[in-house]
Amino acid sequence: MNIDSRYKLREFHWSSLSKWHYIIFFIWPFGGLLYALKNIKQKQTSLLMLFFSFFFGLTFVIGGEGGTSDSARYADKLETIHNNSNSILELIKSSYVEGGSLDLYQPLITGLVALFTGDARFLYAIFGFVFGFFLIKNLFILIKEIKYNFNYILVILLVSFFLINPIWNINGVRMWTAAQVFLLGLLQIFIQKNKQGYFWIFSSIFFHFSFLLPVFIFLSYRLIPKKINILFYIFIVSAFFSEVEISFFRNAFNYLPDIFQDKVNPYVGEAYVEKVSENKQSFAIHVVLAIILFKYVTYLLLLLMFLNRKRYIKTVPYFKNLFAFSLYFGIFAQLVSNIPSGSRFIVIQQMLFYTLFIVSIYNFNFLKKIKLLYLFIVIGLSFSLLFKLRMGLDYMSFFTLLGNPIIALAIDEQVTPIIETIKSIF
Repeated sequence: MNIDSRYKLREFHWSSLSKWHYIIFFIWPFGGLLYALKNIKQKQTSLLMLFFSFFFGLTFVIGGEGGTSDSARYADKLETIHNNSNSILELIKSSYVEGGSLDLYQPLITGLVALFTGDARFLYAIFGFVFGFFLIKNLFILIKEIKYNFNYILVILLVSFFLINPIWNINGVRMWTAAQVFLLGLLQIFIQKNKQGYFWIFSSIFFHFSFLLPVFIFLSYRLIPKKINILFYIFIVSAFFSEVEISFFRNAFNYLPDIFQDKVNPYVGEAYVEKVSENKQSFAIHVVLAIILFKYVTYLLLLLMFLNRKRYIKTVPYFKNLFAFSLYFGIFAQLVSNIPSGSRFIVIQQMLFYTLFIVSIYNFNFLKKIKLLYLFIVIGLSFSLLFKLRMGLDYMSFFTLLGNPIIALAIDEQVTPIIETIKSIF
């Protein structure tokens, strides 16, 4: 597969769709996704992927395996609002005045859907559509930048980028949609030189309040020297930043306005810290191994990119600026990762790094000559990606892969995650 500079890929080209594309959506959406991935250069590719995002949300397993995750809470809230016949204005008032939420996106969409139905399938169909919209735009910005033939390393890096913040993260819809929105703004500014990116960067705050921090990092980046060497060394130090007393952060957050403290305190409270610590201790060996492998393969690729940075600066016009910002953002992400839930920002750091890996991968051909290093990268990423796909099975049913919207709407009962079905067989 080759995408040259003459090929102008548009993210969403509605006029390119034929009746056949709509038919395949109503018959087998997952088949449409497979067709889109195989024919990534065709104009209708992104729309077929967007259709599947909508269908994924429609068949999303609310609550995942065990039914106790964030999505279950959002589904209950939808039903409660719908049954109590609250208006959207009352919902927004309760969200802000009564301290229910500082975010706009999730309460607004939930309130609008609640005016018509209490069925969470429709809520998550919209969540899936919106999440997919930003994910696909980000993915296609990268594909536009690929001026060379696809190879195994490039494919595995693209899959890695996709699975860092995958579609099933609509389970925690506020944070992870905000991450896609924020990333879109960054890619538009740094890669496309498109000022519309500023709108998306600031809009991310309305998806999740915690994106005040990434927005602050973005604004403060303009004030610092863009010295890659210095930023890289500081990033290395921050990566080995082993432990910070949580009391330090509690004291720092005391200076925040009251409206923010109500949102921050639950993430730094002792009960929450203990809960997160217990969850980490309960991780199986393969989970820990997958996390470690992905982390250190990423660091290895980052080191190789740093050592060859002069070559990339000559061949990729925006490389220097984007690399400097990625390191600067990574420093903050590493520091706040010691706070429970602060590690969420590592996801944005990883998406930025893999963006850089993808646009500079054609200069990584020397890796094949170092077989041991090449095998470590390929095997490490492959194992980590299999684990990430396994996590997705908690939120997919067989209807997601084999069904269609007609079947999905005809079934009223809660669907079973694929992983539970597999476990019941074996």
